[in-house]
Amino acid sequence: MERIIYPKSIINALDKSIEWYWPTISKVIIDLKKENSGIDILRIKGQPIFSIAKGKVVYTGNALCGYGKLIIIKHENNYFSTYAHNDTLFSKEEVQYGKNSYNG
Repeated sequence: MERIIYPKSIINALDKSIEWYWPTISKVIIDLKKENSGIDILRIKGQPIFSIAKGKVVYTGNALCGYGKLIIIKHENNYFSTYAHNDTLFSKEEVQYGKNSYNG
């Protein structure tokens, strides 16, 4: 599958010691009204999602209001990635992911 290259503004902000991947074939959504320390990525329903870097699943569930079915992965250097509004939760907590691993 062809992967999208990160926009330069995102590349410059990333920790260069970690091998990062784009999570799905998609585009970045910019919402100027929303307080956000990350980026929002538009995904077509049913499209696969991949881990952006190797890490460990620290949360799966739907208890956090506004995120739907959510997966949170902890990466090296205390980085976290969140995958919200999933149709299905394929992952379980404590699962280790390699780089570019399928998670939903």
